[in-house]
Amino acid sequence: MLPDCWWEKVLGNRKTGTGEVRQSPGGELIIPPVSAEDIPAEAAELEEELSELLPLAPIAPLLVELDRRTRFLDCLTHAGSKQSRSPELKRNLLAVLIANATNLGLVRMAEACGISYDILAWTQEWYIREETLAAANAAVVNYHHRLPLTQVFGGGTLSSSDGQRFPVKGKSTTAWAMKKYFAGQGLSTYTHVSDQHTTFGTKVIVVTRREAHYVLDDRMDPQRDVNSLWPVAGPLLTQKRSTERFAVRSAPPAIRPTRPTAGRSPDS
Repeated sequence: MLPDCWWEKVLGNRKTGTGEVRQSPGGELIIPPVSAEDIPAEAAELEEELSELLPLAPIAPLLVELDRRTRFLDCLTHAGSKQSRSPELKRNLLAVLIANATNLGLVRMAEACGISYDILAWTQEWYIREETLAAANAAVVNYHHRLPLTQVFGGGTLSSSDGQRFPVKGKSTTAWAMKKYFAGQGLSTYTHVSDQHTTFGTKVIVVTRREAHYVLDDRMDPQRDVNSLWPVAGPLLTQKRSTERFAVRSAPPAIRPTRPTAGRSPDS
């Protein structure tokens, strides 16, 4: 048995958040976070040197260049199958995307960029949908996957799949109360990040549902060049069981011979 004062030695650095796995005097199990590795001085100097070589690009010109290479804005199609696209459409689409991504909102974006609120609201209503955003994101992920430097990070066949929980205000059909995480209601965003550091799928789900049930939804997207195979984080056992359930559901039902009941035809 350990002496009564054994914990005093390992609790000495408790304030720094490091130390061994231990038990407090009150019987509480303490598992400290893993301490980060020290960055070598040479690596820090190289990082600073490389950062100075990269120009500071505003977000709007950066998205324009991204569209020139990936054509992701062409994936944002009209909900009514309208084929003609005005010269100002790409400008309006970028304004709507930035307004939503930065939580600026269409009203403040209209004040900032000079495009009327009515035009931005019309653009968002007819072009920004879940399926068009998924297609645009797949275009960016596919372009990133084909870059030679990307292969250094990984082959794109592994992913880190996990959910993040966010509180919400107001009423929502997706939000749900869960006292463990929110004072009121909240929701979960289930996100897939590949080993090439691309976010290839995000889905908003009810916070009380099992996340593993959604593990295959974004992995099997036919729009991407490479689909991630297995997660490198998250409840692996639960996800494996979810995959097995998916395989069972996808299999054709077994045909079992039945014995006709007396007085009834086999087809009844």
